[in-house]
Amino acid sequence: MSGLLRIILWILIVIVALVSIAFTIYMANPSSPNPVRIFKLIFGAPAELIVGGPAAMIAFLLFLLARTRKKSADHLLEYDQRPPILFLRSFKDDDRKIWMARQGGDRSLVGFEDALSEIFFRIGPFIALGSGQDLIPQLGAARTYRDDTVWQAKAKHWMKDATWILYMLGSTESLKWEIAQITLDKLVGKTIFLFPPNVREDDFPWVTKARLKKRRTELESFFTDVCEY
Repeated sequence: MSGLLRIILWILIVIVALVSIAFTIYMANPSSPNPVRIFKLIFGAPAELIVGGPAAMIAFLLFLLARTRKKSADHLLEYDQRPPILFLRSFKDDDRKIWMARQGGDRSLVGFEDALSEIFFRIGPFIALGSGQDLIPQLGAARTYRDDTVWQAKAKHWMKDATWILYMLGSTESLKWEIAQITLDKLVGKTIFLFPPNVREDDFPWVTKARLKKRRTELESFFTDVCEY
């Protein structure tokens, strides 16, 4: 599948490049009608898209092509003998974003998993199970794809081998099974529990507003007593 996808992406890159070259030659011909005016009349878009559009499309296609060449978790573990760091999360959280500080005081919006991978790949292979709906491998952790009949065996094996387990809280059945295994196999001591960034209302349906209000009141009472003491 990945080989076919790479061929398709290369074909698209070649097509965009050829169209861009043909358009450049057309623009260089002084007898040709003004292409910028024609483009604006037909599409109603800024003329800058004529120049920047193809370049942006090729850059995006090359980015997708690079992702198709990403090594799987199994392949990564073959040549990197360090104990892995396992990332457990709900597949629906793969699109979580955070602002990440960069050198020079700048910041950029990146995937939460991408930010984690920059840290934990320095310690060992950063791995995760992948969703079968991924057409192209995601950025961040190296993934292995297993169907519903065997993923639990792979996850359990990785949990025991991992140096650290990063467990991002969620409400899916797979996460409930994974935390049960962590507890059963006494792996809590090497598990780091993460709250998902930019929490949404449907992330924790069992946490009602009444419970949050009660917990807030209890915490306020606790800290008041501590300060008075």
